[in-house]
Amino acid sequence: MTSVEASSSDHLFSSDRPITRLEEDKLDRRAFAEQIARAVRGWKGKDSLVIALYGSWGTGKSSIKNMVVDALRSIPEGASVIDFNPWQVASRAQISESFFDEIGIAIGKGPVASLKASKKVVTKWKKYAVRLKSGSGLISLFVNPIRWTLIISAVLILGSVVPTLRTAGIIVAGLYLLVGLLTWSSKFSEQMAAFHEAGAETQTLEEVKADVRKELTGLSTPILVLIDDLDRLTPAELLEMFQLVKANGDFPNIVYLLLCDRPIVEKHIAEVIKGASGRDYLEKIVQVPFDVPVLDTKRVHEILFSDLNTLLSDAVISKNFNQTRWGNVFFGGLRQYFGTLRQVNRFVSSLSFHMSMFKADDSFEVNAIDLIALEALRVYEPTVYQALPENKRLLTGTSDFGRGRNDEERRKLAALLDNVPPERTEGVRELVKHLFPPAEWAFGGSHYGTDWTDVWYRELRVCSEDVFDRYFHFVLPRGELSQAAIDRLLAASGDRGAFRAELNVLAAKGLLEVAMDRLEAYKQQIPIAHAIPFVTAMFDSTDQLSSERTGMFELSPVMHAERIIFWYLKQEQDPARRGEILRAAIEHTDGLSLPLGFINLIDPNQGDRTSPEEFVPADVLQQLKDACVRKINSFLAAGQIPKDLSGTLYCWRTWAGPDGPTAFCTAMIQTPAGLLQFLRAFVVCARSHALTDYVVTPHWYIRRRDIETFVPFDAVEDKVTALPADTALSPEDDRAVAAFKKAAERRRTGESDENPFAIHRA
Repeated sequence: MTSVEASSSDHLFSSDRPITRLEEDKLDRRAFAEQIARAVRGWKGKDSLVIALYGSWGTGKSSIKNMVVDALRSIPEGASVIDFNPWQVASRAQISESFFDEIGIAIGKGPVASLKASKKVVTKWKKYAVRLKSGSGLISLFVNPIRWTLIISAVLILGSVVPTLRTAGIIVAGLYLLVGLLTWSSKFSEQMAAFHEAGAETQTLEEVKADVRKELTGLSTPILVLIDDLDRLTPAELLEMFQLVKANGDFPNIVYLLLCDRPIVEKHIAEVIKGASGRDYLEKIVQVPFDVPVLDTKRVHEILFSDLNTLLSDAVISKNFNQTRWGNVFFGGLRQYFGTLRQVNRFVSSLSFHMSMFKADDSFEVNAIDLIALEALRVYEPTVYQALPENKRLLTGTSDFGRGRNDEERRKLAALLDNVPPERTEGVRELVKHLFPPAEWAFGGSHYGTDWTDVWYRELRVCSEDVFDRYFHFVLPRGELSQAAIDRLLAASGDRGAFRAELNVLAAKGLLEVAMDRLEAYKQQIPIAHAIPFVTAMFDSTDQLSSERTGMFELSPVMHAERIIFWYLKQEQDPARRGEILRAAIEHTDGLSLPLGFINLIDPNQGDRTSPEEFVPADVLQQLKDACVRKINSFLAAGQIPKDLSGTLYCWRTWAGPDGPTAFCTAMIQTPAGLLQFLRAFVVCARSHALTDYVVTPHWYIRRRDIETFVPFDAVEDKVTALPADTALSPEDDRAVAAFKKAAERRRTGESDENPFAIHRA
């Protein structure tokens, strides 16, 4: 397990719990907690001391409370501690009972238990608590029969109104009365026994309380009652808790430490006691108020950075981490979310989980900085985060010189910030700009053109159209290539066999064409020292690639492969050396289509192309063409038919003359199978898209001049006409024959076949 994996497991699913010991303090609050502990231990007043620690949620109140307790442990006979949390009590009716029970248990434990007066104090306290509980219990005993009477009466009345329910009503009323009497008699016996045990017949409540006060005065160590989460109680429960503290505030050697969010508590008090000031009420209860020490934000950020450094200690995860960019992202927008240690702990725990989802096979599928920033938006700005996927096009689309940008797009991007509180709007705007440079123009920033797309893809940025989805799906979209696969390809680029094996694995998964598209971003990152094995392996595998474009403005997979090799070899400054690399690759490759297409690409005299710069010297280019012709002859002599037969025939004819291709095609069309294969090679697909269409319509056709370049059209037409009626035709064969017959019909009518859309209409 790597260090990052170990760290991630520490954070994964960890709860946001307060620290428990002084040595765990990271925020320099130890001295503050120790001072409170000394004040508790040194209290000698005749009445109880009520201390309050005020602070909003997440500021560390519970951690300070725990450090106070830890500090008391280090003081000889420091205090007996009761950690009473009324929020965890099941019901409001049990708050008072639990309060007295907890104090009674604590008196009999810890430093108090070793004192001479311990047993006497415990006895007196129990007597006081029982007296209060039995008194309230007796009241409830007299209230409950009244409630039962009302319920029974209601049942009987219902029976008299609805005759069919009369018998059932009498039975229910009788059963209810029986159960009630049994329950009441049992409770009555218990409460009366407790009432007598408390000495109610001989002592008043005040006399019992005076006995308790006297016994507590003799204790040598105080009792600390911790009451946390007061701000989580309902207003009525909160007031009851304060009344308990006030009613028992005249007992010596008892110190209360109340923890709460002051504004919430004051608001609750004002809701229950109409016209009262919550602040004034608190001042009558609390003698010593403290506020949680103001956090040093710099220290909180240091803790955050320390945790992030642990998560990023794996070189695989931090591979694309740019320190300057991180500074811009953090100080531009992220830092506003990290003001407390709770915020840091919550964030790091969540981030470590998501990091583990993106790490596999020694690769990291996303950019660490982008993942951190997006996780902050997910946790702290969920409305912004949730709106990002539906605006993918605007957030990832580039535009050279700002073409196509309009006010409607600007409005949609600005709407991302509509629900952000004003105090955080500027920070969120900066985060969006840093995460999505293509959208920066809408916020008064720069325009980014298409020349940035390869850089963003290599860095696995969320602003890359090809990477964006994985940040929000947390898995690779179907048909997408993982970064692990890309990393394996790049690592194998210097070994022809290994590189070809990786490409074959991807081809078996249907991902070879995606790999060509993704490798474009790395075309100038592969070491030029790997040139011969890399180019040879590319030539080997690309007979499996399609030359068809998926859209009007898209490159075909074969064109992607040609571009990769072209720009890769441009790293080599010597044209003659480029020629040597290509000659070695052509001679050793098992492939045919890509070598031919690439040599055609770099020929400055091909078509209307002119190049001021020779990719290879002219004499070397001719040598490469001759090598390709030899490769064609070798390929055909072995009985192999090139996948791109028409392209192969044109290259062969251009570089070696018409005799060889014509002889080959003439022989090929002599058999039905050869004829159909020949026709399929010259079928062209044109696509149209009407304004009212949702999909592209394909149009399949054959141009007469393509046929006539290699064999007479009449000779082919005779063979098509002579095809036996029972010849089994595949869908591709049927389409090719139909396209040829349409071409023959246009020939007879004198129509042009250069415009495929005109052909379709004809």
